[in-house]
Amino acid sequence: MRFKKICALMICTAAVAAVFSCKKDEETTYKSFEGTLEILGSRSIIEAGETLTFTPKGLTLPEDTECYYKWTVTGDVADTSRFDDGHYVYTFPSDTCMTYTVTCSVSASGYYSSSTYAYVTTIKTGPDGSIPEIYRTFTLGSVQDSDGIKYGYVKIGEDYWTMMNLGTSGSGLGYRGYDVTSELFGRFYNYEEAMEICPEGWHLPSEKEWMDAAQTVAEETLELYGTWPGVSGAMMVDASFNSRTLWEYWPDVKITNATGLCAMPLGYANLEAESFTAFYDFAAFWTADKFNENQAYVRYIFVDKPDMYCFPADTKSFGASVRCVKDR
Repeated sequence: MRFKKICALMICTAAVAAVFSCKKDEETTYKSFEGTLEILGSRSIIEAGETLTFTPKGLTLPEDTECYYKWTVTGDVADTSRFDDGHYVYTFPSDTCMTYTVTCSVSASGYYSSSTYAYVTTIKTGPDGSIPEIYRTFTLGSVQDSDGIKYGYVKIGEDYWTMMNLGTSGSGLGYRGYDVTSELFGRFYNYEEAMEICPEGWHLPSEKEWMDAAQTVAEETLELYGTWPGVSGAMMVDASFNSRTLWEYWPDVKITNATGLCAMPLGYANLEAESFTAFYDFAAFWTADKFNENQAYVRYIFVDKPDMYCFPADTKSFGASVRCVKDR
Protein backbone atom coordinates (compact mmCIF):
# COMPACT_ATOMS: atom_id res chain seq x y z
CA MET A 1 0.00 0.00 0.00
CA ARG A 2 2.79 2.35 0.94
CA PHE A 3 4.52 1.62 -2.36
CA LYS A 4 1.35 2.49 -4.28
CA LYS A 5 1.11 5.83 -2.48
CA ILE A 6 4.74 6.63 -3.31
CA CYS A 7 4.15 5.74 -6.97
CA ALA A 8 1.02 7.83 -7.07
CA LEU A 9 2.90 10.78 -5.58
CA MET A 10 5.70 10.41 -8.13
CA ILE A 11 3.20 10.28 -10.99
CA CYS A 12 1.40 13.38 -9.66
CA THR A 13 4.69 15.24 -9.23
CA ALA A 14 5.73 14.36 -12.77
CA ALA A 15 2.36 15.55 -14.10
CA VAL A 16 2.70 18.89 -12.31
CA ALA A 17 6.24 19.26 -13.61
CA ALA A 18 5.02 18.49 -17.11
CA VAL A 19 2.34 21.18 -16.83
CA PHE A 20 4.84 23.81 -15.73
CA SER A 21 7.25 22.64 -18.41
CA CYS A 22 4.54 23.11 -21.04
CA LYS A 23 3.75 26.59 -19.73
CA LYS A 24 7.41 27.48 -19.81
CA ASP A 25 7.66 26.22 -23.41
CA GLU A 26 4.62 28.28 -24.33
CA GLU A 27 6.13 31.42 -22.82
CA THR A 28 9.38 31.02 -24.69
CA THR A 29 7.56 30.80 -28.01
CA TYR A 30 6.76 34.55 -27.93
CA LYS A 31 9.14 36.66 -29.99
CA SER A 32 9.98 40.34 -30.01
CA PHE A 33 9.65 42.53 -33.07
CA GLU A 34 12.92 43.59 -34.62
CA GLY A 35 13.62 47.33 -34.59
CA THR A 36 12.26 50.27 -32.60
CA LEU A 37 8.74 51.56 -33.11
CA GLU A 38 8.45 55.22 -34.13
CA ILE A 39 5.58 57.53 -35.01
CA LEU A 40 6.03 59.45 -38.25
CA GLY A 41 3.97 62.54 -39.04
CA SER A 42 3.80 63.89 -35.51
CA ARG A 43 4.69 67.49 -34.65
CA SER A 44 5.26 68.88 -31.18
CA ILE A 45 3.23 72.06 -31.72
CA ILE A 46 0.34 72.57 -34.13
CA GLU A 47 -2.60 74.90 -34.58
CA ALA A 48 -5.82 73.77 -32.88
CA GLY A 49 -8.11 72.10 -35.41
CA GLU A 50 -5.25 70.83 -37.58
CA THR A 51 -5.28 67.31 -39.04
CA LEU A 52 -2.24 65.02 -38.82
CA THR A 53 -1.55 61.62 -40.38
CA PHE A 54 0.41 59.33 -38.06
CA THR A 55 2.27 56.30 -39.45
CA PRO A 56 4.07 53.60 -37.43
CA LYS A 57 7.60 52.90 -38.66
CA GLY A 58 10.80 51.25 -37.47
CA LEU A 59 9.64 47.64 -36.89
CA THR A 60 10.45 44.66 -39.08
CA LEU A 61 7.11 42.85 -39.09
CA PRO A 62 6.67 39.09 -39.74
CA GLU A 63 5.56 38.01 -43.20
CA ASP A 64 2.29 36.10 -43.59
CA THR A 65 1.22 37.17 -40.10
CA GLU A 66 -1.59 39.63 -39.52
CA CYS A 67 -0.57 42.67 -37.48
CA TYR A 68 -2.91 44.80 -35.42
CA TYR A 69 -2.57 48.56 -34.90
CA LYS A 70 -4.18 50.46 -32.06
CA TRP A 71 -4.02 54.25 -31.63
CA THR A 72 -5.00 56.36 -28.66
CA VAL A 73 -5.11 60.17 -28.63
CA THR A 74 -5.84 61.21 -25.03
CA GLY A 75 -8.98 59.11 -24.69
CA ASP A 76 -9.92 58.62 -28.35
CA VAL A 77 -9.19 55.02 -29.39
CA ALA A 78 -8.99 53.69 -32.95
CA ASP A 79 -8.13 50.35 -34.57
CA THR A 80 -6.38 50.89 -37.92
CA SER A 81 -5.51 47.25 -38.66
CA ARG A 82 -7.47 47.50 -41.92
CA PHE A 83 -4.65 49.64 -43.35
CA ASP A 84 -1.52 47.81 -44.49
CA ASP A 85 0.72 50.40 -42.88
CA GLY A 86 -1.59 51.01 -39.90
CA HIS A 87 -1.66 54.78 -40.41
CA TYR A 88 -4.07 56.96 -38.46
CA VAL A 89 -5.63 60.28 -39.49
CA TYR A 90 -6.74 62.49 -36.62
CA THR A 91 -8.21 65.98 -36.50
CA PHE A 92 -7.49 67.77 -33.24
CA PRO A 93 -10.32 69.77 -31.65
CA SER A 94 -10.39 73.41 -32.76
CA ASP A 95 -11.86 74.66 -29.49
CA THR A 96 -9.36 73.06 -27.09
CA CYS A 97 -5.73 74.05 -26.52
CA MET A 98 -3.76 71.43 -24.61
CA THR A 99 -1.04 68.79 -24.86
CA TYR A 100 -2.26 65.45 -26.24
CA THR A 101 -0.58 62.07 -25.82
CA VAL A 102 -0.56 60.04 -29.05
CA THR A 103 0.06 56.33 -28.43
CA CYS A 104 0.58 53.59 -31.03
CA SER A 105 0.59 49.85 -30.25
CA VAL A 106 1.47 47.05 -32.71
CA SER A 107 0.72 43.40 -31.99
CA ALA A 108 0.74 40.06 -33.81
CA SER A 109 0.10 36.44 -32.89
CA GLY A 110 3.18 34.89 -31.27
CA TYR A 111 4.86 38.26 -30.69
CA TYR A 112 5.13 40.62 -27.77
CA SER A 113 3.29 43.84 -28.50
CA SER A 114 5.30 47.01 -29.05
CA SER A 115 4.16 50.54 -28.29
CA THR A 116 5.42 54.12 -28.32
CA TYR A 117 4.02 57.60 -27.85
CA ALA A 118 4.42 61.24 -28.85
CA TYR A 119 3.17 64.55 -27.50
CA VAL A 120 1.29 67.13 -29.57
CA THR A 121 0.47 70.57 -28.18
CA THR A 122 -2.29 72.55 -29.88
CA ILE A 123 -2.22 76.35 -29.79
CA LYS A 124 -4.48 79.16 -30.89
CA THR A 125 -4.26 82.96 -31.00
CA GLY A 126 -6.93 85.45 -29.99
CA PRO A 127 -8.97 86.16 -26.84
CA ASP A 128 -10.24 82.56 -26.69
CA GLY A 129 -6.86 81.00 -27.47
CA SER A 130 -3.75 79.76 -25.69
CA ILE A 131 -2.87 83.07 -23.98
CA PRO A 132 -6.18 84.95 -23.82
CA GLU A 133 -4.98 87.51 -21.28
CA ILE A 134 -2.66 89.15 -23.84
CA TYR A 135 -5.38 89.88 -26.37
CA ARG A 136 -7.78 91.19 -23.75
CA THR A 137 -5.40 94.04 -22.97
CA PHE A 138 -5.51 95.66 -26.42
CA THR A 139 -6.97 99.04 -25.48
CA LEU A 140 -5.15 101.79 -27.39
CA GLY A 141 -4.98 100.11 -30.77
CA SER A 142 -2.64 97.95 -32.80
CA VAL A 143 0.06 98.09 -35.46
CA GLN A 144 0.30 95.56 -38.29
CA ASP A 145 3.44 93.98 -39.72
CA SER A 146 4.14 92.75 -43.26
CA ASP A 147 2.62 89.34 -42.44
CA GLY A 148 -0.64 90.92 -41.37
CA ILE A 149 -0.07 90.15 -37.68
CA LYS A 150 -1.54 92.82 -35.41
CA TYR A 151 0.28 93.90 -32.25
CA GLY A 152 -1.48 95.81 -29.54
CA TYR A 153 0.47 98.73 -28.08
CA VAL A 154 0.57 100.61 -24.80
CA LYS A 155 1.94 103.99 -23.71
CA ILE A 156 4.73 103.74 -21.14
CA GLY A 157 5.94 107.16 -20.09
CA GLU A 158 6.31 109.16 -23.30
CA ASP A 159 6.72 106.18 -25.63
CA TYR A 160 4.37 103.70 -27.30
CA TRP A 161 5.46 100.06 -26.95
CA THR A 162 4.18 96.89 -28.61
CA MET A 163 2.59 94.57 -26.05
CA MET A 164 3.58 91.38 -27.87
CA ASN A 165 6.83 89.95 -29.18
CA LEU A 166 7.37 90.52 -32.87
CA GLY A 167 6.69 87.43 -35.01
CA THR A 168 7.33 88.70 -38.53
CA SER A 169 8.59 85.96 -40.87
CA GLY A 170 11.55 86.18 -43.21
CA SER A 171 14.16 85.97 -40.46
CA GLY A 172 14.57 84.59 -36.98
CA LEU A 173 13.11 81.33 -35.70
CA GLY A 174 9.72 80.36 -34.32
CA TYR A 175 9.75 78.59 -30.96
CA ARG A 176 11.24 75.10 -31.37
CA GLY A 177 11.44 75.77 -35.09
CA TYR A 178 7.66 75.89 -35.64
CA ASP A 179 6.36 78.86 -37.62
CA VAL A 180 2.89 78.29 -36.17
CA THR A 181 4.17 79.75 -32.88
CA SER A 182 5.28 83.06 -34.41
CA GLU A 183 2.09 85.05 -33.85
CA LEU A 184 1.57 83.71 -30.33
CA PHE A 185 5.11 83.88 -28.91
CA GLY A 186 6.91 86.00 -31.45
CA ARG A 187 10.11 84.84 -33.12
CA PHE A 188 13.68 84.72 -31.83
CA TYR A 189 15.96 87.05 -33.78
CA ASN A 190 19.68 87.77 -33.76
CA TYR A 191 20.78 91.36 -33.24
CA GLU A 192 21.08 92.32 -36.91
CA GLU A 193 17.62 90.94 -37.63
CA ALA A 194 16.16 92.68 -34.60
CA MET A 195 17.45 96.04 -35.79
CA GLU A 196 15.58 95.68 -39.10
CA ILE A 197 12.40 93.76 -38.31
CA CYS A 198 10.11 96.33 -36.66
CA PRO A 199 7.19 97.66 -38.78
CA GLU A 200 7.62 100.96 -40.60
CA GLY A 201 7.42 103.85 -38.15
CA TRP A 202 8.65 101.69 -35.27
CA HIS A 203 12.13 100.68 -34.10
CA LEU A 204 14.06 98.41 -31.73
CA PRO A 205 14.22 100.24 -28.37
CA SER A 206 17.54 101.53 -27.12
CA GLU A 207 18.80 100.89 -23.59
CA LYS A 208 17.77 104.47 -22.78
CA GLU A 209 14.19 103.77 -23.92
CA TRP A 210 14.09 100.61 -21.83
CA MET A 211 15.35 102.60 -18.87
CA ASP A 212 12.72 105.32 -19.38
CA ALA A 213 10.00 102.65 -19.36
CA ALA A 214 11.37 101.05 -16.19
CA GLN A 215 11.79 104.45 -14.54
CA THR A 216 7.99 104.94 -14.61
CA VAL A 217 7.66 102.21 -11.94
CA ALA A 218 11.05 102.42 -10.20
CA GLU A 219 11.44 103.78 -6.69
CA GLU A 220 14.96 105.08 -7.32
CA THR A 221 16.94 106.64 -10.15
CA LEU A 222 18.12 104.01 -12.61
CA GLU A 223 21.40 103.82 -14.51
CA LEU A 224 22.08 102.70 -18.06
CA TYR A 225 23.26 99.08 -18.35
CA GLY A 226 22.72 98.57 -14.63
CA THR A 227 20.50 96.27 -12.62
CA TRP A 228 17.13 97.94 -12.02
CA PRO A 229 15.72 97.04 -8.60
CA GLY A 230 12.11 96.02 -8.12
CA VAL A 231 10.78 96.70 -11.63
CA SER A 232 10.34 93.20 -13.07
CA GLY A 233 6.88 92.55 -11.66
CA ALA A 234 5.61 95.70 -13.36
CA MET A 235 6.76 94.24 -16.71
CA MET A 236 5.30 90.71 -16.24
CA VAL A 237 1.83 89.71 -17.38
CA ASP A 238 -0.19 87.44 -15.10
CA ALA A 239 -1.22 85.04 -17.84
CA SER A 240 -1.38 81.32 -18.65
CA PHE A 241 -0.31 79.27 -21.64
CA ASN A 242 -2.85 76.50 -22.31
CA SER A 243 -4.07 76.94 -18.70
CA ARG A 244 -0.58 76.66 -17.17
CA THR A 245 0.63 79.78 -15.37
CA LEU A 246 3.46 81.39 -17.31
CA TRP A 247 5.23 83.11 -14.43
CA GLU A 248 5.52 80.72 -11.49
CA TYR A 249 4.80 82.32 -8.12
CA TRP A 250 7.79 83.59 -6.14
CA PRO A 251 7.31 85.55 -2.90
CA ASP A 252 9.91 88.17 -3.86
CA VAL A 253 8.17 89.04 -7.13
CA LYS A 254 4.84 90.83 -7.22
CA ILE A 255 3.33 90.63 -10.69
CA THR A 256 1.35 93.78 -11.51
CA ASN A 257 2.09 94.44 -15.21
CA ALA A 258 1.84 98.10 -14.20
CA THR A 259 3.69 99.16 -17.36
CA GLY A 260 1.39 97.11 -19.61
CA LEU A 261 4.42 95.56 -21.34
CA CYS A 262 3.00 92.02 -20.90
CA ALA A 263 6.38 90.23 -20.78
CA MET A 264 6.24 86.43 -21.04
CA PRO A 265 8.99 83.96 -19.97
CA LEU A 266 9.89 82.42 -23.32
CA GLY A 267 13.64 82.05 -22.76
CA TYR A 268 16.12 82.37 -25.62
CA ALA A 269 17.34 80.50 -28.69
CA ASN A 270 20.75 79.34 -29.83
CA LEU A 271 20.23 80.16 -33.49
CA GLU A 272 23.22 78.18 -34.72
CA ALA A 273 22.13 74.98 -32.97
CA GLU A 274 18.43 75.83 -33.39
CA SER A 275 17.87 74.97 -29.73
CA PHE A 276 15.56 76.70 -27.26
CA THR A 277 16.16 77.14 -23.54
CA ALA A 278 14.50 78.53 -20.41
CA PHE A 279 10.82 78.65 -21.39
CA TYR A 280 8.98 79.57 -18.14
CA ASP A 281 12.28 80.80 -16.61
CA PHE A 282 12.93 84.26 -18.04
CA ALA A 283 12.24 86.77 -20.79
CA ALA A 284 15.09 88.14 -22.91
CA PHE A 285 14.77 91.27 -25.07
CA TRP A 286 17.26 92.85 -27.43
CA THR A 287 18.21 96.48 -26.97
CA ALA A 288 19.64 98.54 -29.83
CA ASP A 289 22.88 99.23 -27.93
CA LYS A 290 26.10 97.45 -28.89
CA PHE A 291 28.55 96.31 -26.20
CA ASN A 292 31.38 95.69 -28.65
CA GLU A 293 31.82 94.58 -32.24
CA ASN A 294 30.38 91.12 -31.61
CA GLN A 295 27.97 91.67 -28.73
CA ALA A 296 24.92 93.78 -27.92
CA TYR A 297 22.96 94.31 -24.71
CA VAL A 298 19.98 92.15 -23.77
CA ARG A 299 17.46 92.98 -21.02
CA TYR A 300 16.37 90.07 -18.81
CA ILE A 301 13.34 89.48 -16.59
CA PHE A 302 13.71 86.39 -14.38
CA VAL A 303 10.80 84.49 -12.87
CA ASP A 304 12.30 84.43 -9.36
CA LYS A 305 13.95 87.88 -9.19
CA PRO A 306 12.33 91.29 -8.67
CA ASP A 307 15.13 93.13 -10.48
CA MET A 308 15.70 93.58 -14.21
CA TYR A 309 19.14 92.66 -15.51
CA CYS A 310 21.32 93.59 -18.47
CA PHE A 311 23.99 91.38 -20.05
CA PRO A 312 25.74 91.39 -23.45
CA ALA A 313 25.08 88.55 -25.90
CA ASP A 314 26.51 87.40 -29.22
CA THR A 315 24.92 89.38 -32.06
CA LYS A 316 24.79 86.43 -34.48
CA SER A 317 24.03 83.26 -32.51
CA PHE A 318 21.90 84.54 -29.64
CA GLY A 319 18.17 84.63 -30.34
CA ALA A 320 16.07 86.99 -28.19
CA SER A 321 12.58 88.43 -28.33
CA VAL A 322 11.88 91.81 -29.94
CA ARG A 323 9.62 94.63 -28.80
CA CYS A 324 9.16 97.77 -30.87
CA VAL A 325 8.83 101.45 -29.92
CA LYS A 326 7.02 103.97 -32.09
CA ASP A 327 9.19 106.64 -33.74
CA ARG A 328 8.67 110.12 -32.31
